[in-house]
Amino acid sequence: MGKHDNGKNYTPMTQPQHPQTPTPEQRGPRKRKKWPWIVGALVVILLIFAIASPSPEDGDTPSAGAEEEPSEITPETEDSAALPELEVIFEPDPIVISGVGQTATDSFLIEGGATKFTMSHDGASNFQAIVLDFATGDRAGSSLVNEIGTFRGSTIRHLPAGEFVIDVRADGPWELLIEQPRPTDGPVGGSFSGQGMEAVGPIRVSGGLTRVELSHDGSSNFQVSFIDSQGNRAGRSLVNEIGAFSGSTTASLGAGLYWLDVNADGPWTINLS
Repeated sequence: MGKHDNGKNYTPMTQPQHPQTPTPEQRGPRKRKKWPWIVGALVVILLIFAIASPSPEDGDTPSAGAEEEPSEITPETEDSAALPELEVIFEPDPIVISGVGQTATDSFLIEGGATKFTMSHDGASNFQAIVLDFATGDRAGSSLVNEIGTFRGSTIRHLPAGEFVIDVRADGPWELLIEQPRPTDGPVGGSFSGQGMEAVGPIRVSGGLTRVELSHDGSSNFQVSFIDSQGNRAGRSLVNEIGAFSGSTTASLGAGLYWLDVNADGPWTINLS
């Protein structure tokens, strides 16, 4: 401090006091911040959950936006496991041929096996249809039909695989429907009725001895035979008579599918038991 030299008493001048910044030793211990520890703890917990959670297998992760479809549950029954698989057999398309008068048809292909012919004729004279092998010209069995005048009827027989034509003799319009049936089932036995020529079936036979009752109310031939699934005659004719008939007989057949090939000119009935 300086003094005034004017000889008078002096008052010492006081300098302004400035607060002093405390030293680190005077501040005491610093408080540590807690949030870094909290963040670190959360990161560790998340890592633990990520490691412990099972990762989805390949192909199990659904695509974004895709909804999981509920699986369809098929109820099981006691008989479901025992059901056999059905054999799928494809049947060839039918063939339709028509004309007027005497005609040699265009050739057609047959896969081989049972072949059914459904025929019609609107005329007054003879109607005859004969199947011929296209390669050799030989007849493939007897005439399909040999009748006079108007006719509606069907028959079934075996044809080998190959190409064929039909020699038609007629005096009016006619039509032929050629089918190659490949059935897998049919009714067991039963009663059947009709008129004139007809192929009836398929009919399932269990095997063994079958009793057959037959009746016919006509004036011409009445002939009935069993035809197997390949179109071949099975055993002897059940009946071969002229005119009205009523009777019964038996047939010994193996288990399988059959047709009844009926040749008649009047109404008839057949009962299988």
